[in-house]
Amino acid sequence: MGDKLSKKVISATFATVSFILLYGIIVGIFSSSKEEMFFIIIIFFFALLGNFIYAIPISFLCDALTKYFTKFRFLMSAILHIFFAWITSLGIFAISCAVLFFLMEEWQKRDKLRHLHKKYIAFNGIVLIIIVVSSVYFSFKWVELTEEKTNDYYLIPKGYVGEITVLYNIKNTPPPKRMGDYKVIEINELGYGMTSLPESEGIIENKYLYIDSNGKKEKINDNCVHIGPSGSISGGDGSEFIFSTIKVTDIGCGDEFISSGRMYLENDSLEIEEILQREGLVGDDW
Repeated sequence: MGDKLSKKVISATFATVSFILLYGIIVGIFSSSKEEMFFIIIIFFFALLGNFIYAIPISFLCDALTKYFTKFRFLMSAILHIFFAWITSLGIFAISCAVLFFLMEEWQKRDKLRHLHKKYIAFNGIVLIIIVVSSVYFSFKWVELTEEKTNDYYLIPKGYVGEITVLYNIKNTPPPKRMGDYKVIEINELGYGMTSLPESEGIIENKYLYIDSNGKKEKINDNCVHIGPSGSISGGDGSEFIFSTIKVTDIGCGDEFISSGRMYLENDSLEIEEILQREGLVGDDW
């Protein structure tokens, strides 16, 4: 038992260090920000906990479940290691650690595997690659299918450019309309809207459309929309108003506008304080 445990400690250490090195190299190539480096420290901490506290017991379980397999022990063990990583919902992070852990486990058994035919080893290797790729793919698909989506349907007056503010959880507003799976948020000529609904959370899959006085709609190019910050503000009487902002433009659309929201025209939109006072949600002396 002591020898088996020491080997699994080696596998856990290898998986943790190798994963962090690989992740660090990828981050170093595509980004060098301080935030990313801090994130690596956090990832290292969770990888360490996962590999020692979760992966080692799971590996003992996999050994017990596959000890009676002979010909397909390698593949069954690989599938089990990856499956138990997949169910953690940590995606490619957990799957990568599981594969590295499993490979080190098998490497430490190499003396017992010398008798295996090269074709058998090559077959196992190819199938392992297929299993890993499939598990990563289905991990992303599972997140895509299960994670909440915002699904807000913005109707913005034709020709409006500038910042748009939406206030949530506002009582005595008209019942919210729906457009299929989307919640309609109507924006007025002054660039703001109010809804009794709470702020949507999840993957942003909103639709933004201009609407003219005749009700004709025109989709706004995604390159002309900047997702701004959300926040809350106190009403002074203990009430709290939750809001979110976006910006739309018809000049200077592109990646820069999507990321920064920099406007090239004068922005006459109202501040959140002005909106609250205009709607009578706070007093004039607030």
